[in-house]
Amino acid sequence: MGHHHQLPVPEIDQRVNLPTLRHNSLRHIRNHSKIETMTKAEFLNALKNGRQLWFEKWKGIDLFGTSRPRVPGQLSLRDVLYHVAWYEHEMVEMLQLRSLVGSPWWTLPVDERNAHILTEGQSMSLLQAWRQEQQEYTNLLDQLQSVRNEELNEARFFQEMPADWKPWQVIASNSYEHFIEHFADIY
Repeated sequence: MGHHHQLPVPEIDQRVNLPTLRHNSLRHIRNHSKIETMTKAEFLNALKNGRQLWFEKWKGIDLFGTSRPRVPGQLSLRDVLYHVAWYEHEMVEMLQLRSLVGSPWWTLPVDERNAHILTEGQSMSLLQAWRQEQQEYTNLLDQLQSVRNEELNEARFFQEMPADWKPWQVIASNSYEHFIEHFADIY
């Protein structure tokens, strides 16, 4: 994403090892203490349900409209889409590599990381950001097709992932739970 933007996404060899950052590394993993395991079918169902709600929030929005925020200082619709797509892209790479590696921006505090993501997406139109996000979601679904139930539930299948983490929780907090987080930003 964003090879020609102000802050380029690093190549794989520049990516950082996330576990060294521990709890600061991912946005913030939700407390899923009530759910210990999730099957692939259950996860895909939750993802698709979250996606359906996401689409319902976007229904009727003019994708050829402005990329300016509704209120100065808030995220524009384009910003929301690019932001969500960035996190989805990180999950796609985690699944492709079966490793908890990611952008060097994971080492930054969340607000600073999100500011970099915001800056990177500035040159896109709302429609381009929509298409980018759609593609990242499709890529995420494609990657999930090859995941086995135990891979969603056991960190040992992902290099560098702390043993007490659940891969499905990492993916959920950066996909369908992330959609819901931004519902209030969609107008």
